[in-house]
Amino acid sequence: MKLALDTVVIRCDGRNPGEEPINDIYNNSFATHPASRCKRPLGVLILIKTCFQNKQKRDALRDTWANSKYLEQLDVPVEYAFILGHGVYNDISVKEKFMEEVTNHQDIIIANFVDTYRNNTFKTLAGLHWGLEYCKDYEFLFMVDDDMYVSLHNLIGFLRQPRKYPKRGNRKVNGKYEFEIPGRQIFWSGFVYNEPVFPKRDRKNKWFITWDEYPFKTFPSLVPGAAIIYSRNVTQQFVLASPFVKHLNLDDVYLSLVAAKLCIKPFPITELILNKWNWNPKRSKKDKPYQEKNAIAVHGLETPPKLIQFWKKYEQGILS
Repeated sequence: MKLALDTVVIRCDGRNPGEEPINDIYNNSFATHPASRCKRPLGVLILIKTCFQNKQKRDALRDTWANSKYLEQLDVPVEYAFILGHGVYNDISVKEKFMEEVTNHQDIIIANFVDTYRNNTFKTLAGLHWGLEYCKDYEFLFMVDDDMYVSLHNLIGFLRQPRKYPKRGNRKVNGKYEFEIPGRQIFWSGFVYNEPVFPKRDRKNKWFITWDEYPFKTFPSLVPGAAIIYSRNVTQQFVLASPFVKHLNLDDVYLSLVAAKLCIKPFPITELILNKWNWNPKRSKKDKPYQEKNAIAVHGLETPPKLIQFWKKYEQGILS
């Protein structure tokens, strides 16, 4: 992929970068990738972060919101793919079963890195690279974890008019549906913490980060990596800027640092529920069905069967 570095602004003070890249550890090489996923222009490309042992979660998504028949019913072209790194297999038969899944479904991208939780940043950057390299024409990239319920109708409704959502508007122009903010513009969106987020310094903590890795008391505007929307413009800028930002194992922190260097502010999604019971505090518990109805994505459904149950409840119109 050849991109001109001068097409991206990686500073806020008006000066050219001038420095050499400080990390070159992110690559865009892939062991396998489903080329058929990007044969047409897309409104939304969805990349689902997973790991090889999560087949039950992948199957749950294939049976629900990532089901091909369901995607065909949308009035905006949408495609999905799972992305992961190389697994550490204790049994060759496990690897063989996984590779059989790769062959059968043709929806899995294997990037060339070892897949561990501490390597989530590699997974995210691989996804951004893959989208630019193999999907030449998409408006938005939605990167999401494999344990998330996603309402594609709500996602598309949000992208059409993010400033007005959840109020609905078809936004038809010349007989076609269009996005209020096209992919060529700057748009980076997800759940945004309103309060300062402090680094975890306890080594036993899952999100531990040392003072050497991050020598500041708070993070910049933090967007959790569980569900993030990128316009194509922003995807390109993140890929170009990433070599100039020190690597961190925490992908959401790393992305927030890249965004800060690019002077990109996140657009908050209030209808993104990162924990199923973490409802908007401004609304009463009586409004839970309203929040579910308008939710773009929901986390905290605990198991694939519960996600499927939630999907059926939504699709049967109980929440509408």
